[in-house]
Amino acid sequence: LENINVLGGDLYLQSNPSLTSIEALLGLQAMDGSVVIAWNEKLENLAGLANVSSISGHLNITGATSLSSLDALSGLEFVGGDVSIKDNDLLTSLNGLESLLSVGEDLVIDGNGKLESLQQLEGIESIQGLTITSNPALENLNGLNNLTEATGNIRIQYHDALNSLSALSKIAVVGGDLDIGYNYILEDLLGLEGITRIEKGL
Repeated sequence: LENINVLGGDLYLQSNPSLTSIEALLGLQAMDGSVVIAWNEKLENLAGLANVSSISGHLNITGATSLSSLDALSGLEFVGGDVSIKDNDLLTSLNGLESLLSVGEDLVIDGNGKLESLQQLEGIESIQGLTITSNPALENLNGLNNLTEATGNIRIQYHDALNSLSALSKIAVVGGDLDIGYNYILEDLLGLEGITRIEKGL
């Protein structure tokens, strides 16, 4: 597979319990479909995606319980669909996503038990929806400081340590619902004062 540099469809690597490496995909540079890497419990890194700069569809990294880093995605600049980072038990940061400038649809960060920081998302200014849920070690949303627009829903829910929403201060319009709930030590809503319009519910 090392000679493949463009994939016209989707890349699905799902439920391979003994898979430890995807380095055979190192030739890939552009993906015209989606990338779904899900429930590969022994996969420790994404080295095979190190040369990918664009994904036209979705990017879904889910249930990689041995994955400690997204560093191999450091060249990724564009995702046309959703970016979903879910249920990755060892991730402490999103290192590797620093170059990401454009997400065409929703950004979903959910159920990453040790995730402490979103700092690497600073390049993103506009998305459809934002879902940040069930990341018990996450204390703030720093990294979303440059986000000015969400044309869909914003959901910030189920956090044990989240104590600030100040990183959302540049958002003026929410195109869907704004749902802030079950953030157990959050004392105020500072950071939301710049919002002038919510198209649906609060």
